[in-house]
Amino acid sequence: MERKTLSEMIERVAKELARIDEQDGAAPWGHPSCDINSYRQRARAAIAAMREPTEAMLSTVIPRPDYWPPAGQNAVKDAIITKDRRDRGAHWTAMIEAAIAHTGARSPLAKREPGSNLWLVEIGKSSPPVLAVIDAPGDMSFEEAEYFVEVKLCPHDILNMGVAEILQDGDTDPHGVISLIQQVPRPDDWPFTGTVNWGRFRDLFDQLDRDPHCLEAPRKHGS
Repeated sequence: MERKTLSEMIERVAKELARIDEQDGAAPWGHPSCDINSYRQRARAAIAAMREPTEAMLSTVIPRPDYWPPAGQNAVKDAIITKDRRDRGAHWTAMIEAAIAHTGARSPLAKREPGSNLWLVEIGKSSPPVLAVIDAPGDMSFEEAEYFVEVKLCPHDILNMGVAEILQDGDTDPHGVISLIQQVPRPDDWPFTGTVNWGRFRDLFDQLDRDPHCLEAPRKHGS
């Protein structure tokens, strides 16, 4: 009966421990004299020892962008990347605990729900620039949003408009090509529908006035 509910990860580790011992003459897995329960207990202990990820593990998965100032020189950026690593560590811990208990528990990191802001983002550095207006997930400061856009997310995750791939100079996942320009409160009549003049967006995003390529051409939005 236990085999039906046992964590697959515990079973994998237990079998690997038994395989190693078998090389030294122990009974193979499944043999009547093989103490399977003992191997499972050892497997649980081995997995439990990995409950907390090391700082080296987290910094490898979430490296500090090389164009950021060194750690200790910018408190805001230090706090943002520390929080991101802490969240990823919680994700790791949840998976380890699920493997031990076989609860099927998922990561405590909930999917971000739509917040109260819009993002104006620049895609690449073309002239004139390519801009996109995006419903910002969650509610965060500009600094947090900047990290989320320019470091954390893959470009296709940000756009989420059915784009299969975004390519740049041989890179099929070019982080950093999208820059956060401005974050503003979402207006009551968003999303805009029908024909919306460029000036409507200039009223919404004052950063557009600082761009010499902004034109008064009307744009079609919605259906």
